Amino acid sequence: MEEEVLSKCPSDMFEVFDNIDVPNKEFHIVGIPRDGNWVHKEALKRHNVKFYGFLPYEEWFDVCKTFDVVLYQIPEESHASIDGNLGLPMLMKKPSVYYGSEAPKERFINGVNGFIANNKKEISYYATLLGKNFELRKRMGEKARETTISNFSYKKKMSLYEKVYHEATLYDNVKIRIPLSYYIIYVCRCYRRIIQETFGIYRKH
Repeated sequence: MEEEVLSKCPSDMFEVFDNIDVPNKEFHIVGIPRDGNWVHKEALKRHNVKFYGFLPYEEWFDVCKTFDVVLYQIPEESHASIDGNLGLPMLMKKPSVYYGSEAPKERFINGVNGFIANNKKEISYYATLLGKNFELRKRMGEKARETTISNFSYKKKMSLYEKVYHEATLYDNVKIRIPLSYYIIYVCRCYRRIIQETFGIYRKH
């Protein structure tokens, strides 16, 4: 008997998709394991659903370019970073609809550079709104890129982390221990991502 894999995906995610009132719509699902997963099984039953599973960053980049609208949903009670997987599509001018826990909401000016849905019905509503209005998608996508570059660039985040690190070490009464090796690795990774996204240089498989 095949083992059923636990998934954080909501059981009504396909219902949300079905309620999007846009002709010739397609649902592209990224970042969910294939084997033993109910989402993959349901996707196989539908002609307008494409399932990718987990993707290396380079492949995720290529797939993301094909999207018109990004739906990003995580459980409201889950822990999430402000990054998640929203940074890339917003940088690529893809309008996004977000529903979930608090941290990723900091990326949005609701109704300006994306939509924050308060419930499942609003996910479908905002997706329909974007799907039917090219000018809205274009305008919101431009704002998404603009705010991502100004507020969440890797260079800016790296500078802020360095500032916090150096300021914390100025005070004797603050005990902070960050292994030097981790600090160096983190800085190197930040620069690598900046180089990749600026010049389009990616590791070949």
